[in-house]
Amino acid sequence: MEGKWVRELTIKSLRDFQVGDNVDCEDTVGKWLPAVIKKVRTSDVYVHFVGYDVRWDEWIPVDSDRLAEPGTQYMGPRGVDGVDYS
Repeated sequence: MEGKWVRELTIKSLRDFQVGDNVDCEDTVGKWLPAVIKKVRTSDVYVHFVGYDVRWDEWIPVDSDRLAEPGTQYMGPRGVDGVDYS
């Protein structure tokens, strides 16, 4: 593709988060859970842990190891492929 930039699709290497993105996120006690990005700032993202009250939502730095591609860390009861991030 001459003259065009090819963007690598790895969300974790680019940290190019957008509102509505699904991620696996480690909570404050070390448990991985499915989460949704609710707000984005230059250096951090506001995540909502799926199935939990909004009081557990938090800002996490975009370069944090607590953020991972969806389905790579959360191993919940429905399995990796069956997670409902809505």
